[in-house]
Amino acid sequence: MRLWSPTAVVAAFKTSLGIIMAWGIVLWLQWPEPFLAPVAVLVLQTPYLGASLRKGLMRVLGTLAGALLVLGLIGLFVQERWPLLAMMSAVLMISIYQMRLSRYGYAWFMVALAVAVIAWDASTAPEVAFQAAVYRTSEAIVGILVVLLINGLLWPRTAGTDYLKQQRSVLETLAGHLRQTGTAVTTDSATGFSSMPKALLRAGPELRELLAAAALDTGHFRQRHQTHEAQIQALTATLGSVMGLTENLRLAATGRRAFLTPPQRQVLREALEQLAVAIESASAPRPTAAATATATVTAAQPSPSAQGDASKPRSHTQARTISTAAQIALAEVESRRQRLLTGPSLAQQSGGDSALTHALAAQLQALASHVKTLAEASAAVAAGRALPRPQLPPQPTLPWQTRLALALPNSLAMGVAFWVSVLIWMQFQWPPQGLLAVVMGLVLIGGHTLQKTSVLQPAKLTLLGFLIGIPSTAPIYLVLMPQLDGFVQLALALFPIYFGIAYFLHALPSPHHLMFLSIGILAIMLLNLEPHQVYDAAGYINAALSIATGFLIGVTALSLVRGATPQEQLRRGIKRLLAHLSSAQQALSDLDRSDIKAVLGLHEQQLRSELQALSALLPSAYAAAVPQNDRDRILALGDALQGLVTRFRGLQQARVRWGVDLRRQGLGTRLGQQLLAPLVTTYDAFIHKLDHPTAPASVAALDASVCDVRAELARIDAYRHSEQVNADAVYTLTIAGHYIAVMHALRDLATSLDGIDWAAWRRNRF
Repeated sequence: MRLWSPTAVVAAFKTSLGIIMAWGIVLWLQWPEPFLAPVAVLVLQTPYLGASLRKGLMRVLGTLAGALLVLGLIGLFVQERWPLLAMMSAVLMISIYQMRLSRYGYAWFMVALAVAVIAWDASTAPEVAFQAAVYRTSEAIVGILVVLLINGLLWPRTAGTDYLKQQRSVLETLAGHLRQTGTAVTTDSATGFSSMPKALLRAGPELRELLAAAALDTGHFRQRHQTHEAQIQALTATLGSVMGLTENLRLAATGRRAFLTPPQRQVLREALEQLAVAIESASAPRPTAAATATATVTAAQPSPSAQGDASKPRSHTQARTISTAAQIALAEVESRRQRLLTGPSLAQQSGGDSALTHALAAQLQALASHVKTLAEASAAVAAGRALPRPQLPPQPTLPWQTRLALALPNSLAMGVAFWVSVLIWMQFQWPPQGLLAVVMGLVLIGGHTLQKTSVLQPAKLTLLGFLIGIPSTAPIYLVLMPQLDGFVQLALALFPIYFGIAYFLHALPSPHHLMFLSIGILAIMLLNLEPHQVYDAAGYINAALSIATGFLIGVTALSLVRGATPQEQLRRGIKRLLAHLSSAQQALSDLDRSDIKAVLGLHEQQLRSELQALSALLPSAYAAAVPQNDRDRILALGDALQGLVTRFRGLQQARVRWGVDLRRQGLGTRLGQQLLAPLVTTYDAFIHKLDHPTAPASVAALDASVCDVRAELARIDAYRHSEQVNADAVYTLTIAGHYIAVMHALRDLATSLDGIDWAAWRRNRF
């Protein structure tokens, strides 16, 4: 973990300067207990200007809504304690529930926080509730204004720039991989067919994470979010298609399959080179007059001899605009594909060679189609326009059962924390500042909910930060501050303290930064700066005990509903992913299924959601108590899962391109049915491995299926070249490369699963 970060230095300087400025403004205005303004600066200071603005607006609107709500509750139930507490509990639980699911989760957090803080202010004097609401809302406004002023004047930065930079880097890496594969085609061995670079396997989750930040950053990315998502999905589809094509080429190069003649190899290499050119043109940062002048083109019509239902014309002829460079390159790809099918070399080939040539031509056409979609989406991104609605990916809607499973546990934890805090306070007058414990419990549970994670580690780190912050802030409050005279001295003394906290807050990755966020909040709240400053050791201790009690209750409540360790959550997540893959595999093998496209689309959404959750969970799985499961092994496990899903997506896309009724096209291949049982058995074996850590991740079912696969491919090889291309041969050999790619991915996953000591993780629960 690298601690030095120039970017964090800049962010820490802006954060600490903003905190001092906020303190100065609210003290000059002589607001009582004005800690919310500098706290707002601390939590609103993000690396990106637009994200700070959007977060700040949600903070102000949420605070205002919460203030109005709590004033209404106090006005209705000021003389009725239990109904008031019941309504407050309901508001906090509903806010936590909405926090997990709503696009405006931070606004809901501020609704809950405003209700809790203003109720805390008014708990001893209800008549000051309105005044407290005005002050708290005003402090939030001061905080956001300070953040916007500093972010706008000092080194402004946007997340969209980082997203576009990462996108271009990924496309350039993909173009290089295609060129390397093309070079390997013309060699005499399989050693040149390198594995997919890890940067490409991880590209989907990383780009989506940056896209989420960019959507908060600017309205453009928010409005064009689906166009960017279409670009990411086209990239993932391209990767899956490349993997399937590569597996067919590698099998041929190792002598297990018939191969191309030297002229055909050269043609295929040139086609891959042109695909790389098309991808590079898609990665161009902006259109240029010469290289990227736009032209209206329509999608290339598939060859009737190559793919059954794919030969049908599209139901609509939507004009699409891509760069001239990409258009020319894709035309060259199609030209070379036709040369593969009509050149003199093909007439001299045996049946097996001819069938493989047609299969590679079909895969090349599919790959070109994905690259064309990628180029179209990239051209729309570069031009700042949205894709036509038919080209946009559907937005998944979570079933209500899934929504409940995601949001209800934390909502229940908030209810438990609220009532435990209130009842302990009423019964024992503990903690000394009763509702402050509720506020702190809300901060912990709400922060955990905003992280959108199901593991407890972020909450534990937050608790640890508060436990460290309480004793470390005491010397500043009780020893240093009484020696200072005036705001200038105070600012000079506090600036390096805030700078150090803010540096680690911005330098450390998630979730480890949460510890310093907690320390920073305490370094603001417990200093208790006021226009007429007094120093009260008893007051400090009472506040510290109340804060500590609230956080202990909060983390205990969360542990009741989120008690599983990150390692256990990882194990369960992988099991769910494997179960989804098994279900999708069974749907894939049904040649008669008429709704195959919709069914596979649903499975694809589920797989993407599960994979995204696992990607966010993997960094939390490392534990120093189990050194044998180091970060490299955990990352290798993540890469293996990503590789499997990407290859399976390529298989899905290849299947869908042949339409929804394969048997009526005369296709009699049994490859999918032959591999269904071995693949499902392998998924089940991996799930068994996760339930029984000492058992190996068995791939025996895959090994046993090799002979059947070879027999089916040999049957196809028996066809002799004729004027009429046999669709059965083409389909089987096209799909075979994708099936074999999935089988290789399963073997890689087996190695990664066996590389993790799952039993050690279970012995070291924490």
